[in-house]
Amino acid sequence: MEGLVDDAGLFPPAGLGMDAAVGNYARHAASPDSWALGRFVLPASRLGEFERASSRFRGKPGWHLSALVTAADDDVARVVDFNRRCSDGGRSKGPVVTSIEMPVATAAEIERADAMIPRDLALFFEVPVSEAAAPLIEAISGVERAAKIRTGGVTPELFPSPAALAAFLVASADNGVPFKATAGLHHPVRSTQPLSYEPGAPRATMHGFLNLLLAAAFVWAGRADSAMAASVLEEDSPGAFTFEDEEAGWRDQRLPLEQLGLVRLFIRSFGSCSFEEPLGDLRALGFL
Repeated sequence: MEGLVDDAGLFPPAGLGMDAAVGNYARHAASPDSWALGRFVLPASRLGEFERASSRFRGKPGWHLSALVTAADDDVARVVDFNRRCSDGGRSKGPVVTSIEMPVATAAEIERADAMIPRDLALFFEVPVSEAAAPLIEAISGVERAAKIRTGGVTPELFPSPAALAAFLVASADNGVPFKATAGLHHPVRSTQPLSYEPGAPRATMHGFLNLLLAAAFVWAGRADSAMAASVLEEDSPGAFTFEDEEAGWRDQRLPLEQLGLVRLFIRSFGSCSFEEPLGDLRALGFL
């Protein structure tokens, strides 16, 4: 889980203000759990606001940001300008954008964005978890970039089925496309949870991030087809997952840690509006 959890505190259901979200990220980056902290996720249009909010943390290099791009031309220019101002002779003197995330609907959009966005920025193309993703994943493979998927949201219908999610995992592995996930992955194991932090919030079955990671790992290692991956995603018993000194497992299936480490090159991260909740749940289950 090193660097696995991207901090998306600006987004629902947390929906924090910039000052609060930046303060949280600074606290997480200085905590004993910082090893699991990934990028701070924000819209590219709010980079100026972030710069003002983070000014009190000057002298804290090593913060990595992921910028959400919608209007590619203007937003990419914002990112390039932000990184230029936050560097000194090529050396970072503060937070720096290291990745860009953008939704796409066509292969042409992928090719255009790839040509526009510098190669020193990781680029994640958000694709639907549906049959419409197949040609987009092929196009992403062609430009050697990465994919992004949504695994939930603030309403039940935003959660894709295990079968649909398994199909995406197989397609990404078949095409050699790394990916990140976002939304609805606050908890380690599939379970029914409130969809927001509001009292009396509606509940739905959420995907577990351990389910997703182990399902993807088995697929990428060539140890699972879509049916087995869906079974891993459907698992709701924490006791079905094991983590030993030399291997990780689900039920009677095992994956050596050396192989799991190689798979992490492709399973990049997942976004969560809470950094503390995933780690707290892992501790409650005895996994940390």
